[in-house]
Amino acid sequence: MLLRNESGSLEERELLGARDDQDHGLGDIEDPGSSRHNSPFPHQAPRHHLSFVWSRRFMFWFAILCTSLWFGVHYQQPGDVRYLPLIEKANAHPNRTGYANQEKVFIGAMFYNNQDVIPYWSDSIIKAIHYLGADNVFVSIVESESDDQSPALLQQLDDRLETMRVQRRILTNDKAVTKPHDLWGNYRIDFLSALRNRVLEPLVENGGYDKVIFSNDIFIEPETVLELLNTAEGEYDMVCGMDYGQYG
Repeated sequence: MLLRNESGSLEERELLGARDDQDHGLGDIEDPGSSRHNSPFPHQAPRHHLSFVWSRRFMFWFAILCTSLWFGVHYQQPGDVRYLPLIEKANAHPNRTGYANQEKVFIGAMFYNNQDVIPYWSDSIIKAIHYLGADNVFVSIVESESDDQSPALLQQLDDRLETMRVQRRILTNDKAVTKPHDLWGNYRIDFLSALRNRVLEPLVENGGYDKVIFSNDIFIEPETVLELLNTAEGEYDMVCGMDYGQYG
């Protein structure tokens, strides 16, 4: 191709010279005896190699997930289980005065349709009582309005406490506090307050207790009950346990 001006002709010659150099370079790289076709695209890893890499990555993260789940279920905070050996000893060798500091403890609770909770709650409270001492504990429970097996399960607990000769008052199907038709807002608060006062009646009438434990209808552990009692070495007016896992 010819251009009209001289400078253009010079640019054409330089361009053609560069193209010749590139062609020459390609000729040096290519193997004349090879029939392989040079692909203009970058080299790609085989599909089976990519599958292997992703499989290893998946197994790595899956192992981390399984390990985290295991620790989340089985890990115990040291401060939450420091009383566990003492509780095991107290339940293996129970006595009337227990293994604690001889403080008098009033245990109160309310239940309503809690047949799934009561058996576990009962076992935990009895284990805690063996540590505190049957002579040092009073148990007060009120159940009302349940339509499941809660009353029968609480009667079983009453029988177990009678065998241990623990002072108690367990009321089932109690009608002393009337349940309002509307449980929204202040009506609900008033109703629950009246039930709690019903639970605390033996404490008000008799007195003589150093600590009061008021439990909601939740799954509890005996060692955490004792941990709560001994918060700040017992120097408190009121404390509250929090029912959440160690990871929040």
